[in-house]
Amino acid sequence: MGILDRLGVRKVINACGTLTVLGSNRVDSEVLSAMKEVADSFVDMNELLVKSGDYIARLLNVPGALITSGAGSGLVLAIAAAITEGDINKMSRLPFTDGLRNEVVVQYPHTVGNPYVYFINIPGGKLRITGSPRGVSESDIRGALNDKTAAILHFQYEPQGGEVTLSKVIEIAREFNIPVIVDAAAELPPLINLTRFIRMGADLVVFSWG
Repeated sequence: MGILDRLGVRKVINACGTLTVLGSNRVDSEVLSAMKEVADSFVDMNELLVKSGDYIARLLNVPGALITSGAGSGLVLAIAAAITEGDINKMSRLPFTDGLRNEVVVQYPHTVGNPYVYFINIPGGKLRITGSPRGVSESDIRGALNDKTAAILHFQYEPQGGEVTLSKVIEIAREFNIPVIVDAAAELPPLINLTRFIRMGADLVVFSWG
């Protein structure tokens, strides 16, 4: 009897794809072997995170990478980074962000049925929704940006109606010198997406490695 049987957990047929709620994906034996190798040792976890991130960044030819416990935690860290801008003193205040640039702009269509949008609140971000059920315009996004804006968060789903496209969002953000965070949790495969959004000009991209 396996562990799932002992716990009384049913196996299911996955007809949906790489969804977190279904366990994302089955883990390759090579990955399991690497996990076991590390699990048999004591290491400096900060060093492991930095070195593993550097390794992935070199593989992808991107400025930097960080392994997190999932796309949700990656999103929380991304928002925290946008709010604190590398300032240790600001980091020590989280999630208390009064007086800081803490607003995160999200298009209305990206909030519909999306529980992950509320992860913005965990590090002290303030959700600012722009647009309406009728859709979002470029002027809506420009009008939502102000001196309190920490970032624009773009949930990448393809296709999605009523939104301003990511390429246009990046263009607008550059006008205001505001970072663009892309939640691309479900955009793998294809593997080309690992670098696609960075090449488009996004500042930080979050994936679920499932």
